[in-house]
Amino acid sequence: MKTLIEAVEKWIDDKITDNIAVDRADRMSHSATVDIQELHAKFKDMEEIHIRDANRIAKLERRVMSLVEATSSDNNEATIIDIQNRLEDLESSVEDAQGTAEEAQYCANNVESSLEDIESRLESVEGEVDLEEIARNVHDNVESFIIDAVRSEIDAIDFKVTVER
Repeated sequence: MKTLIEAVEKWIDDKITDNIAVDRADRMSHSATVDIQELHAKFKDMEEIHIRDANRIAKLERRVMSLVEATSSDNNEATIIDIQNRLEDLESSVEDAQGTAEEAQYCANNVESSLEDIESRLESVEGEVDLEEIARNVHDNVESFIIDAVRSEIDAIDFKVTVER
């Protein structure tokens, strides 16, 4: 019986060991598969970057070659004249812009000086105005106007009474 128990224990241990080994192999296999897939994805990305860079380099080479051909051809004199015309146009545009900028600065200075004049006039007028005096004059004038109006009415009534008698 003891040997049977030992044989069963050995068999269980072997099964456990086998399962652990298979499980480890599966994990290693899965890990290796994942690593290979990641490397493949990185390789694809690098390949796309390489193709993009190659296309950019080819495009730049074509541009350089076309510039070299343009400067080395018999049209070189016409190209220089065209460039000189463009340069002259650019210089005249710059001169026009400078003139416009000077005119704008002159107008801004005029507006600023006019504003300063208006402010100084306003300050002088504010200094000359005495609100209390204006209020007294208005009050006196209104009062005298009312008194005159009442007197005129009284005189008209007196005249009427006198005429009726």
